[in-house]
Amino acid sequence: MKDIIETDRLRLIPKTLELIKASFYGRESLEKSLGFYVCEGFLDEDYQTEIFPLHYARITDDPSLSRWSGFIIEKSNKMLIGSAGFEDKPDENGVIEVRFYIHPFFRGKGYGTEILLALKDLYIEKEEVNSITATRISPDNIAAIKVLQKIGMGLEKHRANELYFAIHKKSYLNSK
Repeated sequence: MKDIIETDRLRLIPKTLELIKASFYGRESLEKSLGFYVCEGFLDEDYQTEIFPLHYARITDDPSLSRWSGFIIEKSNKMLIGSAGFEDKPDENGVIEVRFYIHPFFRGKGYGTEILLALKDLYIEKEEVNSITATRISPDNIAAIKVLQKIGMGLEKHRANELYFAIHKKSYLNSK
């Protein structure tokens, strides 16, 4: 993610070291650094003790990773409502794995679809990207499955209790 991605209703701001570090100190600290409100419950214990420390360590080791994921801001309320982006840089085959989280209060409003469409449209045409995947999706997560299908991802594999979705550059470009 170069800088900021904007859609009609959303803004995706890169997860920089400064913002992740601010999240360690709680919601008010992140709000101050971000310049936006943070919805109640976004910084739950998992985010503060597991997810953000992992992101912080990875971005410290490789600062270029911050361009691949970000915080989702709902523009009308100026509020952080989730996060989206890619697990890592493209691998040697040009595959990147997308991840997204929308706070439960903001689900069902099309935000997941909106932000993933913007990410897909921007990144699938990058030279280093050949495929975008979404893996380890629970078959019970109907909302996530619908979002992935709406942005053009197809089911590639079904293992145990996990679904694997992908969209490939060749098929995407041929469908335009």
